[in-house]
Amino acid sequence: MIRTKVIEENLRQGRLSAKTLDSMFCRRIEEGANCSPFVSKAILTTVKEVFAIGPQDAEHPLGLGRIRLLVVAATEPAGKPLEQCQKVAVEMTLDAGEEDFQVRLAYGVEGLRRARILRVTAEAREQGGLLSYEDLV
Repeated sequence: MIRTKVIEENLRQGRLSAKTLDSMFCRRIEEGANCSPFVSKAILTTVKEVFAIGPQDAEHPLGLGRIRLLVVAATEPAGKPLEQCQKVAVEMTLDAGEEDFQVRLAYGVEGLRRARILRVTAEAREQGGLLSYEDLV
């Protein structure tokens, strides 16, 4: 068989794609759970969504004073056990810098705490999540 540049490039791309973390994860899932490549890729996609890993994190890093938290989805009914509730990841501004400084000067530490609670609860609600008591403490 005569190797052309196209064949060489395809071989090289195949070898490079086999050396990624994604392919390593899929291979380990396939071997450990004895499942098909289709299932391992579906698991990989779910893991990336849940743990928010991948190129999207490099594009949207958290800024200074911001946090990412997993909270109960706003669509969940009251009284449902927390373990059974759907959860969403939300990004909130914990420290707004100069704005928080001005609030503290005007209203003291208690006023700053109230302003922060109002801000983070509003931001979570806008993103489809609701904060619990434990999230605020």
